[in-house]
Amino acid sequence: MDEDEEADACYKRKCSANENCCEGSVCVEIDGVEGECLPADGRSEGERCIRDEDCEVGLFCEREHKSGGKFCQASVSRKKQLNEGCDMSVDCDIEKGLCCQLQRRIRQRAKKVCSYFSDALQCIGPVAVDKVKVELPKLPVPGEKRIYF
Repeated sequence: MDEDEEADACYKRKCSANENCCEGSVCVEIDGVEGECLPADGRSEGERCIRDEDCEVGLFCEREHKSGGKFCQASVSRKKQLNEGCDMSVDCDIEKGLCCQLQRRIRQRAKKVCSYFSDALQCIGPVAVDKVKVELPKLPVPGEKRIYF
């Protein structure tokens, strides 16, 4: 039995304590009586995986052409840029400091667009803050008065 088959056998296995799960998994109680074995934390880029949930936020489990195995990788599809429509934050280019946010305008319907963020709580869906490569400028706080000389 190889590593992938062993990990798959452990995924969502019924358990009552962490000892019933494989290494790297924990027992998560769902209905109060019995739990399921789930990964303790996401795998980082380049590590073997079985499904997207195995990987850290912002990474996907994709088959590598050379080896044929599945590894956690950043998506190769084009990420959406500033003010482009989105559904979740993973659609936006996090390296530029963008995440999916609900934008409300006067006399217009609210829409979801990729926009710069200062706090991950502003974003729709999980955000990998450590993947931001651009230093964002500090914007003045609304109502803040600045004196320039």
